[in-house]
Parts: sequence; structure tokens; C-alpha cells
Amino acid sequence: MVLRPRSPRPIPPCRGPMTVASLRGTRTPRPWTLLFSGELILSLGQPQYLTVMIDVTERKRLDEKLNASELKYRTLFDSLTEGVALHQLVMDDGGQVVDYRILDVNPAFQLHTGLDPLGVIGRLASEIYETVVPPYLEEYARVALGGESFVLETFYAPLGKHFRISVISPKHGQFATVFEDVTERKRNEAELEHKNADMEWLTNMISHDLKSPLVTIGVFLGYVEENLAEGKVDGVAKDLGFIREATTKMGNRLEDLLELTRVGRVMNTPEHILLADLIQESLKFVAGAIARRGVAVQVHAPQVNLFGDRTRLEEVWQNLIENAVKYMGAQPEPRLELGAEVRGDETVFFVRDNGVGIEPRFQTKVFRLFEKLDARSDGTGLGLALVQRVVQFYDGRVWAESDGLGLGTCFRFTLPSAMRFPLPADGIRR
Repeated sequence: MVLRPRSPRPIPPCRGPMTVASLRGTRTPRPWTLLFSGELILSLGQPQYLTVMIDVTERKRLDEKLNASELKYRTLFDSLTEGVALHQLVMDDGGQVVDYRILDVNPAFQLHTGLDPLGVIGRLASEIYETVVPPYLEEYARVALGGESFVLETFYAPLGKHFRISVISPKHGQFATVFEDVTERKRNEAELEHKNADMEWLTNMISHDLKSPLVTIGVFLGYVEENLAEGKVDGVAKDLGFIREATTKMGNRLEDLLELTRVGRVMNTPEHILLADLIQESLKFVAGAIARRGVAVQVHAPQVNLFGDRTRLEEVWQNLIENAVKYMGAQPEPRLELGAEVRGDETVFFVRDNGVGIEPRFQTKVFRLFEKLDARSDGTGLGLALVQRVVQFYDGRVWAESDGLGLGTCFRFTLPSAMRFPLPADGIRR
């Protein structure tokens, strides 16, 4: 038998573009293998058209899932009532964190901060808040680089508000803050604390300060009855004098308490007040005492504009000035300095004297209701308590500084809420 070579199967004539379907009768690879079989196509020897089908179902499913996830994230991001801001750390050439940049914010960001989103996105925090070191840089960097998260409540000085802030890191080198303005809540809490303190003061006052005059009245009423029964008219007049003095003292105490409770409850229409004008008006009120004591007064009043209840703010200055003049002691050259100075991010007001001074152990006691370092001095001891109440109403604090007896005293205080105000009618923030 002679074996003859089998003739190759003839290639059918091409009647149109070659498709995968048209190759089904041949022993060609499956469509997906054509991607790796270019040499087979070239071996056909004739120009052909080839349609390659790739299964992208899984990729499309992942794309749709990703798009849905991004839509959910954006919807949540935009609809949160809390403010949200995404930040990126900024490093110097040495790899040290020196700032952070705002990448994105949600609509509620402006509601809580008062800042226009278009004016902050893409900018450095130090530029936005006008600080040398951006707020909480160390804490935020620890979150962005270490992945830990934390929550804090703080007074944010650049915006003059209290915030509750949650900080997380969605990506290395980035951090997001979710925050809300809790200034009103803090104010309400402070007001509740003040009311509780008032109740404590009232209890103490009733149990001691008002009880004492009542005891005096009761005792001398008994003497009046005895003197009347014995016909001692001169004794009656004397007894009535003690009763009158006790009732006057009680009336003064009650009026002082009423005045203290009015702070924050009975308010005048807030207005713009230049610090220099406020100090000058307060000095006029105490001008008589200053002249009698021969006190030299120096005023350091920078161009500071306050916004608040003029009467209450004048009371702060008047009481501090009056207190300083009252406690000059035997100082041969009494001197008083008034004004304000910038300390970091806040303005601190001061009233400084060279009078008798205050021992450290009494520097907080002087703000208590009806407390007086010198029981023989005029007044009821309400003045500094009233100062503290007004200052606290404006979210501030007040404290005394003194190196001791005979070395003078400096009372300092802040008024954060009185420093945040709408622009005057002329549009110029002074």
C-alpha cells in the first residue's frame, strides 16, 4: 500500500467579514483564546476581519457597585446636619507636619462655622483661621498618621465658638472632622450652673446674712415691749434705731441680690461700643472717689470695638475701678492703669492698681457673694460678684493677680462673646 499525503482542506471563499460565527465549522480556538493566537490568524494567508468578544460583566458590576457606593457617600455627606470637613496634612521639606489643607466640606460646614465653602476648599488652615500654627495641628496629625480617632469638646478661638468634634482618618495623611456648634448648649449649661450657684448663695444668705438682721429685729422688738411696759421712752427710741438699721441692711442685701439676678435676664439692646469710650464713661462715674484719693489714671485703650449691653459692660469697669480706689490703702502715690492687651488669640482687659494687694489664698474668694477683705469698708461685697456674673454672661473669665500685701492688684478679664459682632452700618470692622 502506498501512502499518499492527504491534500489540505481547501479554505472556503470569503463571502464577507470573518466572524467568530463563521469559524465555528473549523477547528479554531474559542473566541477568548484568539487574544493569544495571532499567529494562527496570520497563517490563514488572506486578509480577514475578526470580531473579539470580551466578557466585562464583572467589571461593569463592580463599576456600578462603586458608583452606588460613591452616591451613598455623597448623599450622606451632603445631608448630615453636622459639619464635615476633609483635610490633607502638609509637610515641609524635612517631613515635618506644618499645616493642613481643606479638601472638601459639606453644606452644613457653613451653618456651623459661618465660613463660605468656596473660600476654604483648597486653602491652608493657617490662612483660613489667620493663625501662625493651625488649630489642633498636633492632635489632627496624630489621627492622620496613626489612624486613631478621638472626640473632644473645645472652645475654638479662631471662630469664637464651642464645638464638639469627632476626628477620624479615612486615608493615611488625611483626616476628617465631624463637628457641631454647641455654643448655645454650653451657654445653657453655664446659665444652669449660675442658677445653681445663685440658689446656693441665696441659701447661704438666708441662713446667715438675712437671719442675722432678723434676729436683731426680734431681740430689739422685745426690748421695745419691755421699755413701753416700763414707760422708758428714751429706751424705745434707741431700740427702734437698732431695728431701723437692721431693716435697712436687709433691704440693701435684697436689692443687691435682685440686681445680681437681673444680669442675663434683663438686658438692654446690644450696641457697638468703642473700648476707649466705655472706659471714659466708667471713669466719670467714679470721678469723685478718684479725685478725693488723688489717684493718677493711665488708660491704654487700643482700637477695640465691643458689641453688647452698654450698661452691664460699664458696670464691670465701674466696679473694678471703684474697688481699686477703695483699696489703695496708705499708698502715697496711688496709681491706676486701665486698658487691654492681646495675649495669643484673645484680648485681655485689665484694671491694675498699686494698692494694698491680695494674698494668694484670697484671690478667688473676693468674687464670692458678699465677701469683703476688709469688713470695715463701705459696700456689701457684691461688686466683684456682679463683675464675674457679667463677664461669664459674655463667655469670659475674670481673675485677680497680686504678689501679696502692699504690692498692688491687677484684675484681668475677657469678653469673647462681646468681641463677636455684626459689622457696623458703615461696614467697617474696627
